[in-house]
Amino acid sequence: MLETTSNNILKVLSDNSDREFYVNELIRISGEFPNSVTNSLKKLMKLGYVKTNRVGNRLYYSLSNGDKSYLKTEEEKEVKPADWVKLLNRKVACSFNAAVCQANILNLKHVYGVSMPSFWGNGITNGVYYSMGELDRLAERISSLIDVDKEFAANDIKNCTSSCSRLVEYSKTLNEKYSKNTSNKKLISLLEQFYEYYLDLLVFMVVPHSIEKHFEALIRKEVKSDDDLETLLSPVYLEYEELERMLKIVYHVKRHGYDSTYRNFVEQHRDRYCWLNMWDISESPLSTEHFDKSIRETAESVSDPVKEMQIVVNEEKYAKITLAKTLEKLKASRSLIDHVNLLQEYIKLRTVRKNSLSEAHYYIKPLLIEVARRLNIDQSDLFLMSYPEILDLLKAPSSYSQIEYEIIKRRGGYGVLMLDGKLSIISGIKEVVETIEKHRIIPQPAINKNNLITGRSANRGNAIGPAKVVYDASQLGKIQSGDILVAKMTTPDFVMAMRKCSGIITDEGGITCHASIVSREMNKPCIVGTKNATSNIQDGFIVELDATKGFARILQRSIVRSANSKIYGRPVFGRKVEGRVKIVNDDEDLARVDTGDIIVAPQLTPLALSVLFRIKGLIIEEDSLTSHAVLYAKTMNIPCIIGVSSARELFIDGERIRLDSTVGVVERVLTD
Repeated sequence: MLETTSNNILKVLSDNSDREFYVNELIRISGEFPNSVTNSLKKLMKLGYVKTNRVGNRLYYSLSNGDKSYLKTEEEKEVKPADWVKLLNRKVACSFNAAVCQANILNLKHVYGVSMPSFWGNGITNGVYYSMGELDRLAERISSLIDVDKEFAANDIKNCTSSCSRLVEYSKTLNEKYSKNTSNKKLISLLEQFYEYYLDLLVFMVVPHSIEKHFEALIRKEVKSDDDLETLLSPVYLEYEELERMLKIVYHVKRHGYDSTYRNFVEQHRDRYCWLNMWDISESPLSTEHFDKSIRETAESVSDPVKEMQIVVNEEKYAKITLAKTLEKLKASRSLIDHVNLLQEYIKLRTVRKNSLSEAHYYIKPLLIEVARRLNIDQSDLFLMSYPEILDLLKAPSSYSQIEYEIIKRRGGYGVLMLDGKLSIISGIKEVVETIEKHRIIPQPAINKNNLITGRSANRGNAIGPAKVVYDASQLGKIQSGDILVAKMTTPDFVMAMRKCSGIITDEGGITCHASIVSREMNKPCIVGTKNATSNIQDGFIVELDATKGFARILQRSIVRSANSKIYGRPVFGRKVEGRVKIVNDDEDLARVDTGDIIVAPQLTPLALSVLFRIKGLIIEEDSLTSHAVLYAKTMNIPCIIGVSSARELFIDGERIRLDSTVGVVERVLTD
C-alpha cells in the first residue's frame, strides 16, 4: 500500500491523465512538502506508475497507465467534502467552537427539528465554515415553522432571551460557590451546569440569521421603495448604554477635571463593562487604562456631553417614530407590521446574545483558572481544550499525560471539525493544513481585477478620498480626517476612527452589523458585505464610494513612493526586524535569497521552505489567512504581513527596511 503523498500525487495525475506536470506544479497542487514529493516520484517511477518526459531543462511527469487500482482503499478514501462556505472570521477558544458543534448536532435538533452536522473552525485563520446545503435546509425548516405557527418567532425570541439571562445570572454567582478548598466533585458539578446553560444559548447562534433573512424577504415582497425599505430594515433598538455612561463621566470631567472622583467613576465603569471584548475567553478583560484612554479621547472630541447625551437618547426615539410613520404612510397590513416588529426584535437579540456570551466568559474564567491550578497546567493550555476534555481531566487528573502531547501540538494551531455529526479536534498546524486540504475547505480568493467593488448600502451618501485598510484595532491610528476606512468588519474599538473618516467599506456584514449601525448614527456613507474590499484596495488608493448605489470604484492605484512613507499590511506573526528587501517573483528567484533578507513576494509555494530558515521576514501581496505564507510564518515564527497588494512595486530590491509585524507596518531605513 502506498503512503499518503504517493496517493495524492497519483490522484492528481489520474484526474489529469492527458497532462504532464513538472515538480513545482505537483508540490503546489498536492500541498505536500517538496522532499516528500521528490521521494514519492522516485518510488512511483520505480514501480512503473509514473513516466517522465524531458523538455529543455525541465522534467515532466505523467501517469504511465490507466489502472487506478493502486489508489486508496475504501478505508483510506477521504470523506466526501461538504459544500463549505465561510460565514465569518472570529478569534474564539477551542472550547467555544467545540461547544458550537455540540449545540448544532444535539440542541438544534431538539429545538428546531433539524441539525447541522458539518462545521469547521480553526485557531490559525480563525475562519468559521458551515455547509451551504445544511444552511439552506435550516432556512427552509425555519420558514416552515414560522408559516405553520404564528407564535413561533415570538416564542423563539423569548426562549433565546431566557437562555441569555439564565447563563449570565448563573455565571455571576459562580465565584461565590467555590474556593481553593472546594472539592473537585463540586467544581465538576458547577462546570457541568455552566456547560448545560452554555449549550442552551449556543443553539441560537446560527438560527437567527436564517430567521432575519426570512422576515426581510417577506418585507421586501410588500415594500418596493428603497427609502422605505431602509427605514423598515434599519435597527431601532440602539445599544448605547455604555456610551451614555461614558458621557456622564465626561460631563464630570468638564466640570471638575480628572479628580479622585473621576478615578472612582472609571473604576466603576471598568467593573461594569470590562467583559465587552471577551467573545474569546482567552482574552484578558478590558483594563482601567483602556477605559481611561477612551474617556479622555471622548472628552477631547465632545465639547458638550449633555447635548451629546441628548442626541444619543433621541436617536432611538427618532428611529422608532420614523419607523411608525413609514408603516402608517404605507398603510401597512397587519402581517407587514408583525414582520417588521419581529425583525427588529431579532436584530436587538444579536447584541443581547453577544454580550451574554462575553459576560459569561468573564465570570467563568476564574473557575477555569482554578481548574488549571489544580491540574498544574498553564491556563493558556486549558483554553485549548473543550469543556468535555476539561471535565474528564477534573474527574481523573492523572489522565493528563494522555492528552498532553495533543495540547502541546494545539499551541501551534488547532481545528474543530465536524462531519456527519462526528466531532474531531485537530491538533497541530501540520494536521490543520492537511485537514483544510483534504476536505477542500480553502476558499478561492475573491480577487476583483476590475476597479469596481460592489456591496450593500448601509448608509447612503458619497465620498472620495484616500483609502486606509485596517486589519485590526492596532492600525486605527493611521486614519486621518477624510480617509475612507476599509476593513473586514468594524467593532466598538473602531468608533473614534470612524468619526474621522469620510466613508466606510467592509468585507463582511449586513444591514444590522456594527458598521451599518454606526455609519447611520454618524451619517457616514457606508457599504458592507463586499467580500473582497480588503483584498483589492491598498493604502493610498484613491477611492470613490457611492453608498447610494452600493459600490466603490478605485480611481487611482498609483502609490507615491516616499522615503518617509509607511506601508501597511495585515500582521500575521509579530516581531520587529530590519533587513534588505529580496523581491521573489517566482520559485526561481528563491536562489537569490540571502541570510537576513526580508522576502517580498506575491505568494509562497512549498518550495520556499528551503530558504525560510535564513530570512528575517515576509511581506506578501496575497491576502489569504489560509495561504502557505501564513501557515509557514506561524509555524516557523517568521515576522510576516500580508495583503500588501502592490508590494513588488512599492519596494526596491536590496533596499533596507524595518518591518514591525506586531502592528503591520513597514518603514524604509534612511542611509547616508
